[in-house]
Amino acid sequence: MGKREEGFFLGTIIGAVLAGVTVLLFTPKSGKELRGDISHQTELAKDSAKDYIDIAKEKSYELKENAQKTSEEYKKTASEKVDLMKDKVKEATQYAKEDLEGIKSEINQAKEDFNKPEKQDPYTTDTTYSAESLKEDLENRTMDQASAETDELSVDVEEKKHKLPKEENKNNPFYSEEK
Repeated sequence: MGKREEGFFLGTIIGAVLAGVTVLLFTPKSGKELRGDISHQTELAKDSAKDYIDIAKEKSYELKENAQKTSEEYKKTASEKVDLMKDKVKEATQYAKEDLEGIKSEINQAKEDFNKPEKQDPYTTDTTYSAESLKEDLENRTMDQASAETDELSVDVEEKKHKLPKEENKNNPFYSEEK
């Protein structure tokens, strides 16, 4: 029952009591009759108030039951959702662990492959190389190639220097007539 309805019922009861008292006081009766009527009207007002109290108790009991029922439904729904989320988190954690184990395995395999002391050279079948010897070999090859290219450039410069007219070469600080 809403507040408006409760206020209406309470107003009706109070209005009925006041109307009854007003009628009793303004009707010409003897004192004994008047007291009897007042007593009767008071009993009617008490009965109306008791009825109103009973209705209010009944409504409050219904509200309490509805609140408990709704509360239990919300608890159940929330519990189910929490359980679902826990399951999803466990599942995601398991996938992450599996992925992590796979990554660790790949890293360990790469470490093992890198740290193997000897590897077969794909170009020669009788020579084996370690990581250090491969590094040295690469440095040596790089130096040899750089030296060869430097020699070629020197020969090119010398050839071009002699092809230039002597007049132009005099202004060139790198030119010397000696050979």
